[in-house]
Amino acid sequence: MLSYKHVVSAILVAFTLACSSGPSGGRRYDGPGPVELQGHFTAKSGTSADLEKTFHEVYYPAISSQAGFKYSNLLTVPNSSGKYVLTLAFESEDLRIQWAQTDLHQEVWPQMTVLMSGDAPSRVDAFGIVDPPVAK
Repeated sequence: MLSYKHVVSAILVAFTLACSSGPSGGRRYDGPGPVELQGHFTAKSGTSADLEKTFHEVYYPAISSQAGFKYSNLLTVPNSSGKYVLTLAFESEDLRIQWAQTDLHQEVWPQMTVLMSGDAPSRVDAFGIVDPPVAK
C-alpha cells in the first residue's frame, strides 16, 4: 500500500509534468515572452473554503516571491459547485519551470492538490501573454 507521501509525490509529479511538458520537447509554452497557465479543477466536497484559504495564505505568498512572477489568481467557475481555475503567470517559461522545480513549490503545491478531486487539475492550458505597450 502506498503511503500518503508517495501519493502526494505522484500527484505532484503528474502536475509538474503536465505544466512543464508539451508536444515541443518538454516545454508547455515555446513562444517568446510572458506565459500564463490555467489549471482547471474541482475542489473535494466540503473543502472549498480550505482551498481558498490555502491559496491566499500558503500558495500565493510562495509563488509571488519567485523571480519573474507576474500574477496568480484562483477563479471560481460561475454556476458550478466547487469548480476553479488557477492561473499563474511568469515573465518567461524558463522562470515558470524554475519555480516548479523549487523546494518551496514541492512544499506548497501538495497543500493545494490534497484539496482537489482527482489526481491533479483536469486540464492545463498555456497561453502567451501580450503585454500592452507602455504609454509615453
